Amino acid sequence: MPVPLLRQATAEDTDFIYAVYEATARHLVEGLGRRWAEQLMREKANVEAVDGVTKIVVLGEQDIGFYCAALRPTELWLESLFLLPEHQGMGLGKQLLGQALSQARAADLPLRCQVMSYNPAIGFYLSQGLFLVKEESNSVFLESSAYQETR
Repeated sequence: MPVPLLRQATAEDTDFIYAVYEATARHLVEGLGRRWAEQLMREKANVEAVDGVTKIVVLGEQDIGFYCAALRPTELWLESLFLLPEHQGMGLGKQLLGQALSQARAADLPLRCQVMSYNPAIGFYLSQGLFLVKEESNSVFLESSAYQETR
């Protein structure tokens, strides 16, 4: 199985991060009859490109997604794990989530994340051992224990 590498995101990655958002989420949003908020998503991509914690996922010499896990005093917060659709289902997300789970275990902290309630990635996170801790109108909150083994 190919191993994805991570490199620091920079301002030059803003358009790529937006393109990943658009490729992975736009159809989901519009499928619910909602309008795609292009300007908001471009601003979000711009912030993530220069926040100092977002990483670009690279396979070979190709950028294929982005990832961000922020260490906080009480948790490792998985801010984002997005892969272009053509790179999903290959075990790459599982490898990246495994790295985050290992980092959380090493820090003796739970891994936590928030996922939009319409996002099919919820099934992925549940299949990897995270569990649902809270539901809100548009999102769910998932968590892993600090000692959980990766699958």
